[in-house]
Amino acid sequence: MKNTLRALVFHVIVIAFVFLLGLVLNWSGFIRELVYSNLFFKILLSFLPIMFYYNLGKGMSKRTPKKLDYFTGSLIFLIAIALGLVAFLGLGREIFSTSVASSMWRFPLDIFLMPQMYIYEVLKIKHNIITFIIAAIMPGIIFGVSIKSSRKKIEKQKRIRKMQERRKQRAQNY
Repeated sequence: MKNTLRALVFHVIVIAFVFLLGLVLNWSGFIRELVYSNLFFKILLSFLPIMFYYNLGKGMSKRTPKKLDYFTGSLIFLIAIALGLVAFLGLGREIFSTSVASSMWRFPLDIFLMPQMYIYEVLKIKHNIITFIIAAIMPGIIFGVSIKSSRKKIEKQKRIRKMQERRKQRAQNY
């Protein structure tokens, strides 16, 4: 499976994770008040989807060219742009003044970008065109960083193995 399709599948997994997380946290008024009013929990909740993307990115193929690492989220970006255009055609300039999932025009976009929208809502970041673009690009960037770090780890392990093999050969030659 190509990395772009794998990224889309992983993105859907993160959407499901964030949905379940939000469902559990909003189950009780006490828990909701405790979590959403505490800065530590807000930051923790914001990093959970990011770390989930990062760890899922380790499952991406490293056999693709290095130049394409940051383009693994291109399919996610294209779908987000298409859904954003549909929402814009339906709502016009009111797209960013409506709250999350309050309009059927915007609902598919909000569901598709749920992890990022959840972060924005937790941190009370206003919605605008820039935050929309960042939300669309974020998975690809995180996947790209994860793939790069995995490549570095693999290259380091290869260097260590080569050094160990050289040492064994030198020891056998003496």
